[in-house]
Amino acid sequence: MVQFEREREEGVAMRLFFLVLALFLMNAACAAAENITSCMNITQNGTYDLLNDVNTTGHCFHITAGNVTLDCHGFSLTGDRSGYDYGIYIVGSDNVTAKNCTVVDFRIGIYLSSSDNSSITDNDITNTTWVSMALVGSEWN
Repeated sequence: MVQFEREREEGVAMRLFFLVLALFLMNAACAAAENITSCMNITQNGTYDLLNDVNTTGHCFHITAGNVTLDCHGFSLTGDRSGYDYGIYIVGSDNVTAKNCTVVDFRIGIYLSSSDNSSITDNDITNTTWVSMALVGSEWN
C-alpha cells in the first residue's frame, strides 16, 4: 500500500512538472510584440508593431536582425526628401517581414540587401526621389 501511494505521488509530481514545462514553452513561443512609436534600429528578432505615424530626417527603420516582423498597421513613415535615406533598410537579415507601411518622401522607400526568405507586403510607397523599392543580392523573397 505504501509503495502504491509513493508511485501515485511521483506520477502526480511528474505530470505537474510536464504541465509547468509546457506552459513555460508556450509562453516563450508566444512572446508579445514590441510596441514602437518612433524610428529605430532593430537589432533583435521579434515582432514590432508601430502605433503612430513617424517623421524623420534619415533612415526610419534599419533592420539588422533576422526573424523580424515589422507591422506598421497602416501608419506612415515620412522622410524629408533630402539625402540618401531609406524608409525601411533591411541588410544581411533573413526571414524579415515588413508589412502595412505607408512610406513617403525618402530616396528609397524599402531597401532589401543580402536578405533572403523575406516578405514585403501590403505597403504603399510614394513620392520617393529615386526608387520605391530595391532588392539587391537577396533570394527567395
